[in-house]
Amino acid sequence: VPPDMPQPRTPFEDSRAQPSGVSGVMQANVTMRVPAERRVQATERLRQLALDVRGESLSGQDITQEFSDLSARLRNLEAAETRLMAIMEGAATTIDVLAVYRELVTIREQLEIIRGQKQYLEQSAKMSLISVELLASAGAQTGRGRVHTSCTSPR
Repeated sequence: VPPDMPQPRTPFEDSRAQPSGVSGVMQANVTMRVPAERRVQATERLRQLALDVRGESLSGQDITQEFSDLSARLRNLEAAETRLMAIMEGAATTIDVLAVYRELVTIREQLEIIRGQKQYLEQSAKMSLISVELLASAGAQTGRGRVHTSCTSPR
């Protein structure tokens, strides 16, 4: 990565290159994650580095509905957990306590899963994924490429 490109600062930012050659054409696919607010700067810099940009595309994913659904499920499960704790306080028999305990374990597992999904969406929304396909003719020193940028936007 050139020194003036946005440099990775967190574990969520990375880049991968996979060189390959087919029919005498060398190519490499490079994928990098950059902070969403630096996506435009990064793609501009990639364009400046390219000798020939053959194509470019931008795609995005709106996760508002998914995030809202997870938030609602989280609130409902937290309310159920609170109600089950109150029931546990009033349980008179060991059988009742064990039954409520099993339900609490299930609810808490679901809570952890949903919290993890929300955290993943929040982190993904902060990053943009940039994929670059680099192509070179056999024996030529010139490169040609295609840039694809993918963004996820929250709320």
